[in-house]
Amino acid sequence: MNIPEITGTMEFKGYNHIVNRIKKFEDYEIIGQDASEEYDLYAIHLGDVEKPTIFIIASIHGSEWKSTHYSLDFFEKIRDNSYPDKEFRDYFLNNYHILYVPVVNPYGFDLPYEIPPNTPGSSPMKDGRNNFNDVNLNRDFKDISQPETQAIVDLGNEYKPFSFLSCHLTPKKPPSLEIHSADDRLNGIKRMFMDEWSSFTGESVLDHKHPGFDNPTIDYPYFSSLSNDYTPYNLSFLTEIGQWEITNQGNSLEDVYYYGMSSLFIFFNITNVFFKQHNGNGETSNGEYVTKIEQEHKTIYFNRNTNNFVNKVTEEFKNGNVITTTIERDGRNRVTSFERVLTKND
Repeated sequence: MNIPEITGTMEFKGYNHIVNRIKKFEDYEIIGQDASEEYDLYAIHLGDVEKPTIFIIASIHGSEWKSTHYSLDFFEKIRDNSYPDKEFRDYFLNNYHILYVPVVNPYGFDLPYEIPPNTPGSSPMKDGRNNFNDVNLNRDFKDISQPETQAIVDLGNEYKPFSFLSCHLTPKKPPSLEIHSADDRLNGIKRMFMDEWSSFTGESVLDHKHPGFDNPTIDYPYFSSLSNDYTPYNLSFLTEIGQWEITNQGNSLEDVYYYGMSSLFIFFNITNVFFKQHNGNGETSNGEYVTKIEQEHKTIYFNRNTNNFVNKVTEEFKNGNVITTTIERDGRNRVTSFERVLTKND
């Protein structure tokens, strides 16, 4: 994956500044108000709203304001055609609907710092993790009691995204990159995300596993539990980037920006891989999934196990010949053997 190296930095600016930037997009909407009733909530639409929806949110914890700044920069570059990879930009605008909420928790986003954000030896975390009602919005996806959570859920019900990403910051020391998921069927595509992000940044990436989505109180398990019109199950992740600024022990503002920009590029690319694997395909009786690819001279079927790894490939040629490749894997999904059989059309 050829990930563009986009560098920059960030400076905290309040919600009014963010709203002014939102209103420079051609297609945005007010999706409700926050619990304080002092702030409007906004969503931005890019691409084709009739196409499959990719949903990204940021700053569900207002203290994690950097997720808004790097993601808003990313989508402004897409909007302005200033993103370095023009092919990437054009492809996603033509083939998908991108739904983006820059700030889920504007009340928390606007609360002031207790400690100046760039003070050496301190954390840039500020007040504002919770909303006006002192509710952690990212624990409200079971009760859906808060207007901010309700607005996000309503968007999900309206647009039925097949792919979801929640952008977060964490006050952890290195290793300080994490990817969270709640569905074991995503393990293969998640590993691709982790490997690409780690290779690009030179940092290790923690694989955070949620117990599941049977009781989804958090955003990414909730969106894993939904259905959509295009794929048999949803791609749903949460990313964490460490934001401690202790001298020589954490990520600078420039690091966070660099890591955030790369994470979004990788997320979109693996989303496209996931879509191509599963669009229009169904679940088999044993819980596997089949991907069908039509070519000029043959049709190929990829059988994938519940961890998203291929365990059988069937090539049906126009002349009637069939080649079946069966792949044996161990408990860690590593290939132990394979057998390729040709059935000729006599």
